[in-house]
Amino acid sequence: MGARRVIFPGSRWLVGDGRRLNIWDDRWLLRPHTFKPRTPKSAAWANLKVSDLIDHDSGCWRTELAHQIFPNCNAELILSIPLCSSWPSNKLIWHYHSQGYFTVCSAYHMLAFEYQASAGSVSMQDNFLWRATWRCSVPKHICLFGWRAAAGLFPPLMLLPDVFRVSP
Repeated sequence: MGARRVIFPGSRWLVGDGRRLNIWDDRWLLRPHTFKPRTPKSAAWANLKVSDLIDHDSGCWRTELAHQIFPNCNAELILSIPLCSSWPSNKLIWHYHSQGYFTVCSAYHMLAFEYQASAGSVSMQDNFLWRATWRCSVPKHICLFGWRAAAGLFPPLMLLPDVFRVSP
């Protein structure tokens, strides 16, 4: 799997001044997977930027405009995004880490969750196994090996080359 197929789905824009973010096309909302509004794109508002939804003088969102363009669920999601009054540039971040940094562990967690969600619901046992494995105070490659072993993700021994087989 290519890096782009992993990194793009987990990244979004952190709103700063909002000047270069198109409200329809850019990934800026706190909604995992799409990070975009679920509202159909309106021709009247097609070229609107996120900065158009911000009152830069008062340092807050333009509530009336947000409710005019979007249904309540999207408008409330937008209005819940904190704004910084120093108006920094927008910043591309990794959504699945509390500090916005990409980590292999968080990417693996995102992919595992998506895989389990597509195969059905995540069981409590799988969730417990994941948390317990990654909280161990050992190198991360050991955690990954332990998690794979516990989850039964290794190929059967008969599929391994002879060099890896252990004689009884």
